[in-house]
Amino acid sequence: MTVSICTSSSNLANAIAAEYKLDFIEVLTGFILKELFGFAATNQDLALIGQFSENQYNGVNCGIMDQFAIAMGKKENAIFLDTADLSYEYAPIVLENAKIVITSSNKLRTYTSARYYTDAQILKTITGGKL
Repeated sequence: MTVSICTSSSNLANAIAAEYKLDFIEVLTGFILKELFGFAATNQDLALIGQFSENQYNGVNCGIMDQFAIAMGKKENAIFLDTADLSYEYAPIVLENAKIVITSSNKLRTYTSARYYTDAQILKTITGGKL
């Protein structure tokens, strides 16, 4: 297993790193434990465990997309993910000569003010606590 850690002093890189650091650590911990102790867990299981951990122990009512992308990512492929049933399909992408632009609004965002959190709270109310 190879682990690479990237750091940067730029505000944008730090903002992106802070946003996904917890998701990455959750999934990475799963990979390490799986490797060390031989747990029978799929990468999809590790994504779901990461989401469960974030929801239950960190109090962040997040979705599955970030953990899924980290656990299930495949080089030179995008993932079409149906979050309702976790069915997915890889789609090869060619980024040759592509330019990826990442911008920041410098607007502070918290998980509890995110649209997902509000929608999830409404759904929990409607479904009696089941999502």
